[in-house]
Amino acid sequence: MYFDTQSRFGQSIKGSEYIESQDVDGNPMKTVVDDDFAGNSHPVLALGQPNVFTTDKDCYIDIYVFHGSGIKEVAVSAGNGPYLSATLVDDEKTDEYGGHYRVAVSKQGIQPGSDVEIRITAIPNNGYMRTAQMKLRYTQGINVLAVGPYQSISRSIRQINKVYDPKKRNVIRLVENGNMKLEKLTSF
Repeated sequence: MYFDTQSRFGQSIKGSEYIESQDVDGNPMKTVVDDDFAGNSHPVLALGQPNVFTTDKDCYIDIYVFHGSGIKEVAVSAGNGPYLSATLVDDEKTDEYGGHYRVAVSKQGIQPGSDVEIRITAIPNNGYMRTAQMKLRYTQGINVLAVGPYQSISRSIRQINKVYDPKKRNVIRLVENGNMKLEKLTSF
């Protein structure tokens, strides 16, 4: 996944899903306070889902953020829209240095098969900001290819690609236990 676009809240992402936040001129974005404790460090930022996530219903995105000076805010933007603040969840992972944040995502108004880019920015009380990206795909229905152990994985992938529907979840399901053959994965 490669994004190189600007979001509305003034950040540029350069070729990675997990980077230091930058302004539109490429300068690192930093929160600065009088106390210099942890001022030259970045927050630890991790997502509770894969960075490419497929769902067919409303969902939550779980975010885990920690920093030595604490977390001022976790800002989330979907589809290059305005940002909103994620909610801090009161659980065993949360303390004065950060913790478990969550934001609700609704499928309302999103066409099945479409992708939405989500950017999550951790803003520490003091220090550099960090941004992670993910792609969220909404689907409606399922497209299943049932295969047995005597069919190769390569052939199964070719078959699912022939009937691929971006509006549905596309699944290859092994219907019987066995050792599937691995062929050269050269042409799909």
